[in-house]
Amino acid sequence: MNAYKAEINDSLKLIKVQKAVAFLENNKTRSEADHITVLEQLYLSQLDNHQDQKAAESSEKLIAYLKKTKDPKYTPLLSKTAYTGYTTYDYLQNYTKALELCQEYYLAEKALYGEKSEAVAKAYLEFANMYSRIDNVDEQIKSLDAARAITEQITVQNKQLVFDIYYYYVITLVYYGDYPSAKKYLDKLNAFYGKNKNDSSFINATHDGNSVISINTASLALGNIMYHKLPVGEAGEMEKSIALFENALNKGAKKYSENDLALLNDVYSQIGVYYTRNIQDYDKAQNSYDKALKYNQNYPAGQINLLFLKGWTDIRFKKWESAEKNFSEALALKGVENFIDVISLYNYYGVTLSHLKKYEESEKYIQKVEAFYNREANTYQGFMSLHNLSDIGSLHISNYKATKDKVILERAYNCYKKASNLFEKVYQGDAFNPNLNQRVNEINEGLLYCSTILGDKKGEVLEMVEKNKSDFLWASFLNNNQGSTFIKPKKLTDSIHATESKIEALAIKIAAAKDADEIKKIKSEKVFLENNIEATKLSLEKEHPAFNSFASNEVGFQQIQKKLKKDEILIDYVVFDSTTYAFKVTNESIALQLISKENKKLREACSSYFDKLISIDADYTDEAEKLSEILLKPLNLPKNGRLIILTNSFLSYLPFETLKHNANFLVSDFSISYASSVKLWNTQSQLPKTKSQSLLVFSPDYKLSENNSEDEAIAMITRAGDYDLKGAKAEATTISEMFNGTFFNSEKATKNAFIENASKYQILHLAMHSVMDEEDENLSNLIFSNNEKLYFSEIYNLKLPSDLAVLSACNTGMGSYKNGEGIMSISRAFTFAGVKSCVYSLWQVPDKETSEIMVSFYQNLKNGEEKDIALANAKTTFIKKNPLKSHPYYWAGFVVNGDTSAIATTNTWWLYILLGLTVLILLLIFKRKLFQTGK
Repeated sequence: MNAYKAEINDSLKLIKVQKAVAFLENNKTRSEADHITVLEQLYLSQLDNHQDQKAAESSEKLIAYLKKTKDPKYTPLLSKTAYTGYTTYDYLQNYTKALELCQEYYLAEKALYGEKSEAVAKAYLEFANMYSRIDNVDEQIKSLDAARAITEQITVQNKQLVFDIYYYYVITLVYYGDYPSAKKYLDKLNAFYGKNKNDSSFINATHDGNSVISINTASLALGNIMYHKLPVGEAGEMEKSIALFENALNKGAKKYSENDLALLNDVYSQIGVYYTRNIQDYDKAQNSYDKALKYNQNYPAGQINLLFLKGWTDIRFKKWESAEKNFSEALALKGVENFIDVISLYNYYGVTLSHLKKYEESEKYIQKVEAFYNREANTYQGFMSLHNLSDIGSLHISNYKATKDKVILERAYNCYKKASNLFEKVYQGDAFNPNLNQRVNEINEGLLYCSTILGDKKGEVLEMVEKNKSDFLWASFLNNNQGSTFIKPKKLTDSIHATESKIEALAIKIAAAKDADEIKKIKSEKVFLENNIEATKLSLEKEHPAFNSFASNEVGFQQIQKKLKKDEILIDYVVFDSTTYAFKVTNESIALQLISKENKKLREACSSYFDKLISIDADYTDEAEKLSEILLKPLNLPKNGRLIILTNSFLSYLPFETLKHNANFLVSDFSISYASSVKLWNTQSQLPKTKSQSLLVFSPDYKLSENNSEDEAIAMITRAGDYDLKGAKAEATTISEMFNGTFFNSEKATKNAFIENASKYQILHLAMHSVMDEEDENLSNLIFSNNEKLYFSEIYNLKLPSDLAVLSACNTGMGSYKNGEGIMSISRAFTFAGVKSCVYSLWQVPDKETSEIMVSFYQNLKNGEEKDIALANAKTTFIKKNPLKSHPYYWAGFVVNGDTSAIATTNTWWLYILLGLTVLILLLIFKRKLFQTGK
């Protein structure tokens, strides 16, 4: 059986192997060892004869046979075969199959060496490589994390493994847009290279012995170039990295392997991108691509990539004819259909043709991209896919504007819808990076534009836009809220998401499978996982209702409508760089309106208006009326009612109650509350009410010591300059007596007293100073007795299941604005600590007037009024009593956010007793009738 092994000619060897396979399959007395040997030689011979698809299929047959034997002595062969099969399917761009064989490779290495081994760490690195192919950044980063975790727990002999992990982290995180993390790993990469640069085996490492370029030197240069081409990079380091690479290149031989060329092309491509984006030098960018093209005369794959980038740079400089030439040359080259970025090539070619007014041809290429994502919906789920879908949606809109063909606009809408669904999978739950922020804004703005013209889909668009905004808020909630409280439910939701991904993969397997028994086995596994998800969801719902309320509740627009009372209107302002839209939702209807096409002017008007409010400028009314004309008039509000206002960007700083409605302040006709997102608003209203019916009040004493610069700084931001806050003390005393509350005043009002007691009370009232640090929100704080500071970051980690927190201090609702998250204020920290609603200040409120409004507000609460109505009535009462202080500065500084339901106070105890007696009487009557009927 071994005679064919000596055959030199690959074709003859393959023929002999095929005969051997046929013989063994028809011979019942075949030995297991012979069968395994022949199957191994079959796929290796097919590889030698460039029968890649057949070789990959043969490797799968051998793997299946080896697994069936269950003999551990074949595990090394299984590992080797799985690795070869995985790389072959990778080459064939069948990434679903490649991932399956990569999994077999990992399991074999784990069986051989254990989970905590270099071999398994390398397998995770291969997973990261595969996930990069299908643009799945989430799994890519998880795989890198797994590889790194192993290397940090063992003594690593393979220096290349550690270097590669750091290198792939840099590439991945730069691509994703997490620049701080990318810099962390770039520093590790540089340090590791520096530590080992005198190790000849490390410095002279090559790709399978075929390279003439030192892959580690070139990779180090590429990693640095990738990072320093970014806005956060350094030009000097960029130039050093380019020089490092070119010096290494010049020392090399002239015949480069395909791996050499791939690395060379990557470096020159990134240099070209750097000159395009950062330096904006067209000639230097094109020169970089042309340098690489000289090395790629016999390498079509490299030529396609470089011509694609030449066209991309042409687009950036609006050289449309040149772009068309470069893209068409790339599309004419052999193997273009296997180009990893062929979808982006179609996309950019479509953009070029549109600008050349070749709209019909442009749509042809755009639809190729759409067809690809329809066909590969469950495979390509990463940032590049998000980028492409958003771009072709924008291109459809551009073509629609030229042709007025609404069919094209429908296509645009569908692209943005796919992109919106994909965003959830791409977003990693960290801070919004610039790439994600840009993309999610493009997606949301595209959805809104399409909907306003198509005239439908408003409810669906509201759901998508709000979900995109809420994804960040929820991630922030999990990252910051209540410490260990959310560890278990977070693990449960992660388990659900992981299982859902497995079910999607199994669905693909079922569609591809041909063997009936295999299909039955996969379906059985799928049903098992589906049942597991249902059980986990039930556990989450039962054991962690508050968490589940936000995590699993997508809040459809019909749910929003059902939740709204008859007199309530939810207004959701969605602000972009140049445009502003607004949703108006009632319990019966939903409307979408373009509010502004000139956000620069609107932003300036809002800023000017805010400045006039806080400086008590009498000349504010004209601007109030102008803003009302822009922000309120298009919404056709009724005569009166209740408004729930959601804002973002610069509108987050605007007190809407000061705008005009029927010649009155808006607050005269409407009670107003605010929310960060629909989902958060809905969640806050669903949180259980605090069982306690008590009030906790804090009113510290402040002593301004001599020569104390810190105290002097605090004094500059006091309520109306009164450092001792006499009004606040009187206010706190009155409110505490009104509710028979617990009062920590003077020296008792310490930080520790608050931390120890706050979680036990229904209402928290803090009459004190606050400091807002706009450069670092975590340094913002509330100031207790002895100038003890409770910082923003500390508030996050408290558990405060209160119905209401009243932050009767200055600037508690103000702070820096962060993309995706909103205003980083102290009030926001209280919200994410679990408080159902907050009353907070928008500026340095005056002490005396604030006290009067606060006392009135609490009296209204005690009388059973809902929070928004109680605050609105307190403000209008103040205006009537103080006509000389009708300027909004005196009364509009405080607003309410979140759940607005009434507080159950001791004044309304009789309502609950009456209700209980009524239910009891009805039950007795029912039982009596039931007894008589039975009798």
